[in-house]
Amino acid sequence: MSPHASVISRKGTGAPAGKSSPDAEGLPAAEVSPQPPYPAYVTDRIRRLRVKSGLSQEEVADLMGIRQQTYSEYERGISHMHIEEFVSLARIFDVSVDFITGVSNVRRAFPKF
Repeated sequence: MSPHASVISRKGTGAPAGKSSPDAEGLPAAEVSPQPPYPAYVTDRIRRLRVKSGLSQEEVADLMGIRQQTYSEYERGISHMHIEEFVSLARIFDVSVDFITGVSNVRRAFPKF
């Protein structure tokens, strides 16, 4: 069984993927369990960068061109960010996208082109 088998189940049965009957159209009906969009260390890193920079959520949201509520959802790990938002945060905090996402723990300045 794959490590992701517990994430996907068939509606109504709770059985692993591939173990249920098809829906009315003859297609299996998969239901994905809700998962946080990012590991806690990513959202924690974003929050710490904001606090260290002395900016409020509203100020960061304004710089990103989004609503404060949307930014708050990113920081709390409720909503998914697109790559553009990661790049925007990297520019605002002058760090690499690798640092924000936890790919690297080495804090490097945002690349200047």
